[in-house]
Amino acid sequence: MHLNGCELSMSVTALANALARQLSDQDLALAITVFSQMSTTLATISTQRALCAGTAGRQSANSAVETAGLP
Repeated sequence: MHLNGCELSMSVTALANALARQLSDQDLALAITVFSQMSTTLATISTQRALCAGTAGRQSANSAVETAGLP
């Protein structure tokens, strides 16, 4: 599946809205925490892969860190 940036953003927003409608406030707070942790973990995996790929991967690693919003 290949989505452009706008399509991807709209899809993620629609999914978030659909989930939020079905969850209690407590479950929504838990889902936020779980997805936040997943985002950070995926960024770590992506960065590690890029670093293992060598010099060409360094730029990709920096991009993954920036995308994840990590310092």
